[in-house]
Amino acid sequence: MPEHPGIYLVPKVLPFPGKTKQDIAVERVCDAAKALCTAVLILGEDPDGFYIASSTADKRTLLWWIEMCKKELLDDDFNVQEPA
Repeated sequence: MPEHPGIYLVPKVLPFPGKTKQDIAVERVCDAAKALCTAVLILGEDPDGFYIASSTADKRTLLWWIEMCKKELLDDDFNVQEPA
């Protein structure tokens, strides 16, 4: 029972805009990519194993993106960017 009848406090949860070492929900990452990216490469894991999908058909571009991502992942300061 609320202390003041008719008054309910509902917390407003704001997304953290910085980098984090915590996992982020798949839906949030995909929604952010839809809003920000002109092309995407999705690497993931599904119940059957490894999953890959892309909006780009050019394999050279995809390999370049993978190599650039590897460079970022190997950087000591890498953290996951929280979607806005």
